[in-house]
Amino acid sequence: MPSPYVRRLRLATEIRELRKAAGLTSEALARRIVGGSRLKISRLETSARKPDIGDVMKVLEALGVEAGSQRWMDLVTVARDGAERGWWERPAFTGMGPRQALWADLEAGATGIRMYEPAAVPGVLQTEGFIRARNDTMAATDGHTFDPVATANGRLRRQQEVFRPGGPTLDVILEEQSLRRLAVPPAIMAGQLEHLARMCEHPQVTIRVLPIEIDVISVYVPRGPYNLFSFSDPNDPVVLLADNLTADVVSGDADEVAPYARLFERLIEGALSPSSSAAHIASLAKAGG
Repeated sequence: MPSPYVRRLRLATEIRELRKAAGLTSEALARRIVGGSRLKISRLETSARKPDIGDVMKVLEALGVEAGSQRWMDLVTVARDGAERGWWERPAFTGMGPRQALWADLEAGATGIRMYEPAAVPGVLQTEGFIRARNDTMAATDGHTFDPVATANGRLRRQQEVFRPGGPTLDVILEEQSLRRLAVPPAIMAGQLEHLARMCEHPQVTIRVLPIEIDVISVYVPRGPYNLFSFSDPNDPVVLLADNLTADVVSGDADEVAPYARLFERLIEGALSPSSSAAHIASLAKAGG
């Protein structure tokens, strides 16, 4: 299924552009719609909630988009996709929390994911032992209120979805310290490194290691991890997800995304090649981390 979140982002952008092209404020547009309100328009234009298809059709009519036209059908389809419920919204997975649910949503329809990770192994590449050990440690020492079992089960389900036939390609840049830092007991970390070495051979995965000795004068290193999600529909935005300590920054704005895409290419230039990265990870695994 397409990512409902991304489809809502696209719907919000297109409705906002149509409204501005018509020379209308949100209040003026709401007055054109029977039962309309500025709040409903605002919710559509900020992708704050799942869209109501009936409301979307009323908005399109008020904006002069002819029913049955290609533009109308495209936007109604986007709205329907945006209203879909993903597996992450099922009761069995609600305990995984809203942040991981957002990751699952973006991964759902992605065709390509570019990842930069400075300090940890990305969730979709973690072993089950690593996931559960890390969650248990965080729950015990950091005062987190999340459900470690539900969070682990959600991450494992995300891996199933990402590595399904026809799933997205993963282009991953790992800082070397993410491979050396003992976030879990040594035996589990060794198993994680062995798993990463095997994943280097996976047809969907490209892993590059950014060595500790990198010349930071020529390659600027980002302050934190981030991901770029690309989708098959060329009209869907490339989405940036920057992983912060307490809240994720998400943007589909092309001007905001572009610097991160350029930075990713610079990081590739400074990283080891995929084959050298695979050999380096394998040597770390052999040495037990």
